[in-house]
Amino acid sequence: SMRILERLQHKPFLIGLTATRREYGEGRILQNRYFPNVFSKTIEEFQTGESKIPVEVEMIPVRFDESETEIYERDNAIIKKANKSLGPVPEWSRYFNSYDNNLKRLSRAAISAYAEVKRLLTETPDKLQTIVDIIERTPGQFIVFADTIDAIKNIEAALRRAGISEGSIYSGVKPAKRKQIIEGLRDKSIRVLVGGAAITEGLDVPDIANGILASMLVKSSRTYVQRVGRVLRPRPGKRVRLFLIYVSGTMEAQHAQKVKELMGEKANGYFS
Repeated sequence: SMRILERLQHKPFLIGLTATRREYGEGRILQNRYFPNVFSKTIEEFQTGESKIPVEVEMIPVRFDESETEIYERDNAIIKKANKSLGPVPEWSRYFNSYDNNLKRLSRAAISAYAEVKRLLTETPDKLQTIVDIIERTPGQFIVFADTIDAIKNIEAALRRAGISEGSIYSGVKPAKRKQIIEGLRDKSIRVLVGGAAITEGLDVPDIANGILASMLVKSSRTYVQRVGRVLRPRPGKRVRLFLIYVSGTMEAQHAQKVKELMGEKANGYFS
């Protein structure tokens, strides 16, 4: 693809189409080089005519307790320092064995801090209880997205304790089990699907009209567009409800707002 772009670079017109723009890293550099003029539309603006699916977006903040807040603030200070000195998260591991001891210590501390922050944000009890509460009060089937396998398993356990039928798909789940879960979703014997990257693309269960983004760790808009797309599979008369659960005062709050804007929340009266 790079060779094609190089050959087309000097043509008078070059148009590219993508589901989401790259926001950092090499992809952002190449995008800016070959496609400096970017025009974008929200998901809502892409829906037209009879295929349009009304979507209600609900942002639901939860809170850390005092000890969780203390750990988060300490770790977040390390993460911010690493972002400034080392670059974005994918770059940190490059310094893990650096000859510069300061960079080595910072990279190792930042990787550890980021893992701890992910655990806090995905496993805080207030978030798990909120997920159960939403599903208990809202009719219909759900897809619940999380960002770590531990988070998926914790959500599963919380749903089972509440007597809610569920199935989870993540890396390591065998194809036969995955097929069994999808069949259960289609015949309604399973009410809730829990997963992450393994269900972000390629899942087509159009009867499911409720989605919960249970952790908002990912920076890339691409991931959120693909996840929302799982509950936007067309079906006559469909109305979608999307719940964004985030820990107030953390990175998740900004990411939740980004998803709301991607949905075109400001464009019409479907959104709240």
